[in-house]
Amino acid sequence: MVTREEVFRVIESLECEGIPFNVKAAEILRQTWDERVRFECALIREKYELLIERLWEHGIGIASLDEIKAYTIAIAKGDIKPDEGEPKLWFSSIEAMVEALQKCYSGPPSEDS
Repeated sequence: MVTREEVFRVIESLECEGIPFNVKAAEILRQTWDERVRFECALIREKYELLIERLWEHGIGIASLDEIKAYTIAIAKGDIKPDEGEPKLWFSSIEAMVEALQKCYSGPPSEDS
């Protein structure tokens, strides 16, 4: 993906080469870029939230290590009782979950590795 800075460098290089670049067009380009980035971030956030919701439905939770630790200690102390629908399996990130699943499904480690 092209960064915003790279786009502006191209604009500046065009101006340096004597190719006139309308200031208004540059501002429109900057606004369009910002809107695109905001839209893509919102879309990623929406997909992430949907993924977390689907994982929760399957008994998998994603939380920070501190949150998982505090939650586990509270359960052990009897301060809270988990609801029936709450996840039984917790990971600190989606990446950690993927890594654990890859290890589970790749079979036992070979002697070569």
